[in-house]
This record gives sequence, C-alpha cells and structure tokens, in this order.
Amino acid sequence: MNARSRTFIGRRAELRRLDDALTDCARSRLRFALVSGDAGIGKTALIRRFADVARRAAVQVFITECAQEDRLRPFGPLLQLSGPFAALATRWAKDSVITAHDRDRAFAALSGELREAARNRPIVVVLEDLQWCDEETLRLLPYLARRTADAAVLVVATIRSDIAAAATLARTVVDLRRRGAVELALPPLTPSQVGLLMRSILEKGRIDPALLSYVSEHSEGNPLFVEELVRGLIDHGWVICVDARWQPVRSLADATVPTSVGAGVRDRLALVTAEVRWILSNAAVIGPRFTFDLLLEATGASRAVLVAAIRAGIDAELIEERQADGPTFVFRHALFRDALRDALIGPERQEVHHRVALAMEATASETNRESLAPELARHFEAAGEVERAARYHLASARVLGMTERTWPTGFAANAGVAAHLERALALAPPDHLDRAEMLRVYAWAQADAGRRLELIEESLKHAEKTGDRRGIALATVMSGVWRAMRGDRSGVADIRRGIDLLEPLGPSRDLAEAQFQLARFAMLDGDDNAVALAERAVELARAQADPALLANALVTLGPAQVAAGCSDGVPTTRAGIALAREHSLAAVLPRGLINLVNSVADSGGSDDAIEAAEREHALEVPLSGDGLDRAFLEGRWDDALGMADELFVLEGPDPGTVLRRAYIQVARGGPAGIVDEVLAAHEEVEKMLLWRGTSLAVEVLYLCADHRAAVHASQYAARSMDRGVRLAENQNAAVAALASAVAVGAPSAIDDWLDRCAARRTLEPRTAEARRAYARGERAVREGRSDVALEAFSQSAAGFDRPGQSLLARTLPRLRRVELLAEIDPGAAQREFAAVTAIWRDVDARWFLERLREWGTTRGLRGWSVAAHRGPRPTRRELEVARLVAHGLTNKEIAAHLGIAERTAETHVQRIVTKLDLRSRSHLAAWMAGARGATDLHP
Repeated sequence: MNARSRTFIGRRAELRRLDDALTDCARSRLRFALVSGDAGIGKTALIRRFADVARRAAVQVFITECAQEDRLRPFGPLLQLSGPFAALATRWAKDSVITAHDRDRAFAALSGELREAARNRPIVVVLEDLQWCDEETLRLLPYLARRTADAAVLVVATIRSDIAAAATLARTVVDLRRRGAVELALPPLTPSQVGLLMRSILEKGRIDPALLSYVSEHSEGNPLFVEELVRGLIDHGWVICVDARWQPVRSLADATVPTSVGAGVRDRLALVTAEVRWILSNAAVIGPRFTFDLLLEATGASRAVLVAAIRAGIDAELIEERQADGPTFVFRHALFRDALRDALIGPERQEVHHRVALAMEATASETNRESLAPELARHFEAAGEVERAARYHLASARVLGMTERTWPTGFAANAGVAAHLERALALAPPDHLDRAEMLRVYAWAQADAGRRLELIEESLKHAEKTGDRRGIALATVMSGVWRAMRGDRSGVADIRRGIDLLEPLGPSRDLAEAQFQLARFAMLDGDDNAVALAERAVELARAQADPALLANALVTLGPAQVAAGCSDGVPTTRAGIALAREHSLAAVLPRGLINLVNSVADSGGSDDAIEAAEREHALEVPLSGDGLDRAFLEGRWDDALGMADELFVLEGPDPGTVLRRAYIQVARGGPAGIVDEVLAAHEEVEKMLLWRGTSLAVEVLYLCADHRAAVHASQYAARSMDRGVRLAENQNAAVAALASAVAVGAPSAIDDWLDRCAARRTLEPRTAEARRAYARGERAVREGRSDVALEAFSQSAAGFDRPGQSLLARTLPRLRRVELLAEIDPGAAQREFAAVTAIWRDVDARWFLERLREWGTTRGLRGWSVAAHRGPRPTRRELEVARLVAHGLTNKEIAAHLGIAERTAETHVQRIVTKLDLRSRSHLAAWMAGARGATDLHP
C-alpha cells in the first residue's frame, strides 16, 4: 500500500488558500491560518504538503507539535525550534518566573528575532495540535499579531474541532479571527474523493462500486478512517483483487470491520507479534515522542528486538523517525498512540508507567532530572507511587517558577505551579515535611485570590504543629503582607512578628525579604521610621549578595528618603533601577520606575523632569496594564480597546482591563448590560489593594448615572485614601464620588467626601490640589457663595486638565461651573459647555454626548447632537491619515510618514471610509477637501 500523500486528496483549495496567505505574508504582512477539523481529517497532511511547497520557494519553515503532556510547560512547543526561537530556551531557563512584565520582555525579544530573521526570507511557523498548547505560547500569538504586523511571517496552527477549547485557546482564536486569520475548516471527503483516496491506497486496480459505497458511508469521509477500513477489509478477507478489480468476496452488510480508528489500529496490531505490540504500547505510555534509549531501558529488551519492533511500527505506519539529538520517534497520529496505550489494561499500564519512570530516573543526569520532573511526576503518579509522585510534583513546581523569593513582592497566579502543587498536596501525607512550604507557595500561585489567606493560615498551623520555626516565621510574614496589601494595616504587626522569629535564625534571604516588605509598607504609609527600615533592608540585601533583594530595597529606600526631605532619594531610586536593568530583574523594574516618577515629583522636580521620568516608565512597559492605561487616558480609545482585547488573551479578564473597557463602552454606547459587569469587576478589585483600576468603578458608575452604586463603590477608594495610598486615580474617584453623593442628595456621604477631599497628606499625587479645590467649590455652593465656588471649580479644572487624567475628572469641575454660570452669564456657560463636549467628541463618546446635550438643554444650552452628524467621528490618528490621503499619499507612504505599519495605515483608511459612509479613497480625499469636512471636524 502506498504510504505517501494519499490523505492529501480533496485539499487543493485549502492548499491554494495557504499559498495565497504565504504570498501575502511575503509582502511583509504577518498572517495567521487556523486549520481545524476532527481527528484524522487530514490537517497534518495538508500542512506538511504546504511546508514542502514553502521550502521549495526558499521559505524558512519551522514545524513543532503541542503535546497534551506539555500543557504546563511554558513555551513547550517553541523550545523545540531553532533559528529565531533558539534563544527562547536560554531565556526561559534563566528566568523561569513569568509575570506580565516578564512576558512583555520575552515576547518583545522573540518578536524582534522573528522580524530580523524574516527580513530576507519569509518564515512559516507551524503549530500542530494547538488544543494542547501551553498558555504562554497561546498568549504570544495575539502579541505577534499586534507587534509584528509588518514582518513576513505566516503562522499556521492546526486545531482539533472534536475537543472542547480551553478558555485561553478560545480567547486566542477569537482574537486571531478578529485580526483576519485565514480559517480552513476541513470538511469530510466526498464519495468521489474517497474513491480517489482508495485508489491511491490500493495503488492498482479498479474499485467495485459496492466497496466504494460501503467505505464512503462507514468512514463518513474521514481520510484516516478510510485507510483503516480499507486495510481492515483486506486483512480480514472481505475484499480481494480479482482481474485488477478490488471487490467484496461476499456481501459487506455482514462485514466485521473496525468501527473506529482505534479499533482499526487494534486490528492492525493483531497482525504483529505480541512482543512488538508490547514494546509499542510501552512507547505509547512514554508519550507522543520517545527516544530509543529510554524505550530500551524501560522495556529491558535487547537492541535487536527493539529495533525489529520499531521497524514493525514504522512498516505498519504507526510511528515515524524524526531528526533530533539522538534516535527519536513520534506517533503518526494521536489516535494511534491512544489505541496502543488503551490496548493495555489498568495494571499493565501502571507497571509500564513504573518502569518508564525508573528508566527516566536512571538515564537522566541530576540536571536533566530537574527538567524532567513534570514527566517523572506524571509517570510515578500513574504508577501509584504517591510518595515519589508528590516529590516530583514539588520539584516540577520549583522548575516552573515556585520560589519563595518572589512571593512577598506580589501575588501572581502561576497555573503550572498551582497544578503541580495541588497534586503534591493531594498525594503527600498530612505530615509531609514540605507541606507548609507547599501550602505557602500554593497560596501565591493559584488564581483564586479569595483562598490565599486561608491557605497561608493552614500553612502556619502545619508549621506550628511540626515545630518548623522558619515555616512559622514565613507564614506569619506572608499573612501580614497579604492583609496589608488588602488595606488591613494590622498586617504590618504580623510582618514585624515574623521578622522577630527570623532574627534568631541568622542572616538569610528570608529575613532580607521580610525586612524589605516592612520597609515597603512603612514607605507607603509615610511612617517616620521608613528610612531606617529601608536602610536595614539594604544592609541585609547586600549581605546576601542578591541583586533582586538589593534592587527592591533601594527603590523602596529612595521614596522614603524623599519623604524625609533627603536629597539622596532620587539617586537612590535610580541606583535600584540601574541594578534591576543590569540583572534583567523584570519584576523589580516597573516598581522602580513608578517610584522614580513619584520621587521626582515629591522632591520638587520640574514638570519636564517629571514627564521625563514618566516617559522612561512608559518605554519599559509598552503593553501591560500601564500601556492600556496610557492609551485610555490619552484619549486613544480605539487603541485602548485593541490593547484590552490583547490583554484579555494574554492575562484573562483582569478587572482593571474590564473596567477601562467598560468606561469606553458606556461613554460610546450606553450602560445596557454593563453595570453588573462593572460591579463584578469592582468586587474582584477589592480583593487586592494597589491593583490596576482600583477606583475606576466609581467613574464608570457615574457615567452610567447609577449614582447610588457609585457612592457604594467609592468606599474602597475611601479606605485607600484614608490609609495614605497615593494613587492618582483615587483623586479622580474622590471627585466622582462627591459628585454622585450630591446627585442623590446623600448628606452623610456628602459630608464624608467633603472632609476626605479637603484633607492634606504628607505624600500626595499632583492632582491632590485639584481634588481639594473641587471640595472647596462644593462647600462654597452649599454656603451660597457662587463667586468663590466658580473660582474653586476653575482651579480644580485647571488641576485636572493635564496629561494622564481621566476625562470625567476633567469634566466634573467644568460642569459645576456651567451650572453656576448658566444663571448669571449664559454666554460664558455656553463656552464652558462647548469645552466639555469637545473633550468627549475627541473620543467619539456618542452616548455620553447625547446625555450631555439633554442635560444642557434643560439649562438653555446648545449641545452637540449626535443624531445631527452622519456616522461617528474619526479619531485623531484616523483624521491625520485622512489628511495624508487627501494629499495623494499611498498606504506605504502614509506608513512611512507616521512610523506605522502599512497594514495599520490601510486599516485606518478603511475604517474612516466606513465611518463616514464613503465609497473609496477618492471620495475620502474629496470629503476632506470640502467645507463639510471642516464643519464636522472642527467645532
């Protein structure tokens, strides 16, 4: 039988579409192609044929497979690749803890490598079985779509449609579809195509119509099952070749043939010796790929016997050899491996897992054994060796990033670590020596923030029960850190108690970490002892010769020195930042840079110096929540929505991202269906202090006109402000909370927020004076002093009218001025009102503009009518692109002029044409040149 290319029949159209995508990609446009279908439908055959075509066209082709066993291994499939991916393994080994900032840097580095590698020759990257892909690789794909849009790269992924997609995969696919991915859903073969496939399998002879009808009906057009049916019918004597014609021996109605691919494989295996079946089943237990040496050790067979068995597997087309560091083999299809593995009964599989695990232990060096820990954990658990399985699950967690040196700085979920620790805790006996450690780190790693304190307390109880002094101290510190981060400053006392327990144990990283945390909260609280505590943290960190500890301590000491009036504060902070850069400390650098901004501002730095520090911070975090926040606050709302979509794929539904997106959606389309989402996100926000979007819900609820909900949600911002947390968005939330309290006429809430807004604190953001001015204005209104109120609201508006402030904060003091002016100077009120509407027109906030128009009408003012304008207004960037179109520039010239990708320029042109209900570029140029454009675009 012919083993080559037979399952490619019927896929010519799909091959052409992939070839078209490659042609498009060669024009320096990143493209994605998603090939989906049931198991055995021909996905692999299609992409392998396409890979051959691409190679003949001098394209660089990289093919890798995602394995179910590797789902917890970050970047697992990419670590197998060479070329632009080669450095990824080194980077991952060096820095195994993936935070959002780490991810940005790793993604940016790989993006740059791909762009450079594709400069002269296009690249095709094939990811087979994306349904088994790890989360980090899945998150990389939308990042590449956004950041490498102008690179000649085509990413082709195959996905089994008969397996339910995990959440991250589903988000990734939705995002790639939105970005124009080529989708190829492979259909079953038609009866005529089944006939062609049968002819290619049988090589010679005609096919009896009855045989064709039977195979077509029973295979349901699945190429792999066609192959198994034909093979089974011949092997069982139901079909023979007579006079160059393949025909049934008797009626096929009674044929006993495989009813599935798995059954077909088992029938095929029945034709080989029991020894071969046993060896191949051992290989299936090892995994989707296996080495000759490991299989030799696991089976105990002689080399000659093993070679013969593998040869039989290759001849039966179950496995194939791949080029690797040594003799390596892979199963041709996951269904083949499943059938071989399932051919063993439970006790047999358990015994094979045991032998494989022992063989892996025996053949691996100490270093390699560490990297093999996840596989060893899987095999020992399947073998029923719970003690060893627990040990290797714990080792796996350490390999994947479980390090107690990272938990105090922040609690970041790590699905891989959490999964292994969950199994380790389930398998280990209750008195396991490492149980306290496992519980502590499981609290750090797992995603349910609500469970963290419970797990920390369980760890503390276990440490107390076993007399583990270090465990008691660390759990005490960790409990204090967690509660202090959530705003319960009694947690600081627990940190002190933990330090008292650690001191007698001698100098250690644990002690240095705990001291850093104590200094950190003292600095945030404006504690008079913050400098002394931070200096002690620096001293302990230096003694440990640990750059991460020292950098963290320095970027904490700097702001504390500034607050104490010491001129060394900014240089100290910069020293910590320099150390973080020198040692690529991705987790420390963002803290240092934001502390630098605050240090420069609090030390009396000029606006230019502050803006320079802000730019330095912005350049280090191009995406993440900070990048989204900048786009949001700068009014680049289309960009912000794009980043929000990307972050949803990268990090899941982060509450800060949800709230920023909701803010835009409400302003543009109204609150329908959004309020519940906002309240749920705010509830998540309250689980952790200092999270992105901590106080944003108040503003969103104000926009929704749900003022009671806004007042209720503002209690979180109130607690944050009362504890001295210096967040700029707290100032915005405070003004929105006061405005909502006034709107619903809640006297106690009004008094509470008036006092809070008017208060002065030692360390405050630059907009604190604008907040106080707003409170002065409200007090003056209550006292009937409209002239004082007008001046105070004017000062508040000026204070909030600066880069980085929310639109609502810029709006509220102006609206209060409009209300007061409407009674005494309608002309001035109209001008002020026009300034307010201009703020929201710039971001195309159609729904809120209509609400403003209605509000103004009741006061005799003219608002901007959305209904009177045709379509939404273009954004500033789209307007800039439109002007260049009017000057006759091509997309390529526009891209060069603006420093953007050609594809991005094309998207802007198409979007503005659609928005303005125009038909072509020439109509857009004419529209821009006409008076209508000037009237609509310039109020």
